[in-house]
Amino acid sequence: MPSMPLNYEEIVTVARSESVAAVTFDMRKFPNAQDEAIETFLQNTAMGAQMGVLTHTKPIVIVCDSKAAISPRAAQLLAALQAIGVSIGVQRYDS
Repeated sequence: MPSMPLNYEEIVTVARSESVAAVTFDMRKFPNAQDEAIETFLQNTAMGAQMGVLTHTKPIVIVCDSKAAISPRAAQLLAALQAIGVSIGVQRYDS
């Protein structure tokens, strides 16, 4: 049976943490769906930015392991967010 696609609320609930310096989304918490989690998160974040409801005042850090693939669509979304001034980036770690 195929797994249900991840939704934004699930990603935020499971992967989000906040420090004084940044808001981190640790996609390693979805070991078999990091690629999907990254793309879903970026898509929703970009939509929020377009609608003017993105309220992050700290840098956003997306954490994934070195095997996670950043799809072309996710790369476009990441670049678009950075182009409009959202401080967002991906950090990869060896698993």
